Amino acid sequence: MALKQRILQHVENLEHFVLKWVPNIDLEEPLLLAKVAIGIVNLPVKGDSSVQTCSLCCEDKPTPMTITMKCSHKFCSCCIKTYVDEQVQSSKVPVKCPSLKCRYYISTPEFESFLPVASYALLEDALSAPTLQATDKFYCPFSDCAVLLDPCCD
Repeated sequence: MALKQRILQHVENLEHFVLKWVPNIDLEEPLLLAKVAIGIVNLPVKGDSSVQTCSLCCEDKPTPMTITMKCSHKFCSCCIKTYVDEQVQSSKVPVKCPSLKCRYYISTPEFESFLPVASYALLEDALSAPTLQATDKFYCPFSDCAVLLDPCCD
């Protein structure tokens, strides 16, 4: 009930607003269309029932919902987006292909083809931010301290 009241508070300025509860089953098609609109998935071709196995979740997904990297590894759009978001938040950029033993780094045009706008913007920020080389990182040796120190300073 609190959610309904919050929604109504936000829409007081709108001229016409009807709050209608919709069963989840009625949201599947609009959700698919929204994903297509922001570029997460491609609209399935009618009659195309082919599936591909995602290398991360190991589930069979419809071909339009899978992304094939230039290194030829295949991932479902949800898994690869989640993986890239986690890598960006962990400052592990540039981002490597998540497949084990693959040395391929995912290219900017590839990111642009499957990431939503907000995720792509975060990735661009992370790629343009100055980073320390691994050899330049030195952490405080005390167990209760995790401060990153500058090895050049005494």
